[in-house]
Amino acid sequence: MYFEGKQVRQELKYAISEYEYACLRPRLAAAMTLDGNAATAGEYRITSLYFDNQQNDAFYEKESGDYRRAKYRIRIYNGENDMMRLELKEKFGQSTAKTSCRINPEIYQAVLQNRLLYEAVAEDPFLRLFFLKVKLERLRPCVIVDYVREPYIFQSCNVRITFDKRLRTVVNSVDMFASNQLYLTPSGYGDMILEVKYDDYLPEFIRRLLAMKQQQKLAISKYSICRSTKNALNWQEDVL
Repeated sequence: MYFEGKQVRQELKYAISEYEYACLRPRLAAAMTLDGNAATAGEYRITSLYFDNQQNDAFYEKESGDYRRAKYRIRIYNGENDMMRLELKEKFGQSTAKTSCRINPEIYQAVLQNRLLYEAVAEDPFLRLFFLKVKLERLRPCVIVDYVREPYIFQSCNVRITFDKRLRTVVNSVDMFASNQLYLTPSGYGDMILEVKYDDYLPEFIRRLLAMKQQQKLAISKYSICRSTKNALNWQEDVL
């Protein structure tokens, strides 16, 4: 499916309990395949550094439910820097488009230090646009989102269903590799988040497997949960 020339996927999110996870997991595992990236342990860790401008547009667009939204992030897996990616995630209602490129530790450090890396800009138009937005829109690192993902796929229809567990954010740093990170676990959003992603349609048998969640769709993201948690902590510190 395409929207404004961009390939998009549908994305649904649900807050679920440990009990619901225990009911859903064996049903999905029997009907779908564990993603090969999780073949060793059955899950993997995702850490993302998100960006926003001084007006916090990315945060408030999400909070107000704007139809069209966009966020930049740098993402790593299992705490390693060998698969680091810069991503732009765009939302058009329930549809999602993603653009990304690989980056190296040198580019990552340049971004953290608000330095323009001319070599990177010259090589990749996507990076060039990102650094332009950093300069013109004053994009800055704002929050780290960290969680463990258990992913299942149904390859013939390009369906991906994930259980995102142990969500937490870093409250004292925006460096994903900092040695003195202090983590905080958000509360009040269920035990974990179930995500359903697909292209044009979701097969009926998968809809039936997920029927118990159809009335509890989540209108919030891991990003906004972690930003709200961090903002609340900063507000309390200011008051004290």
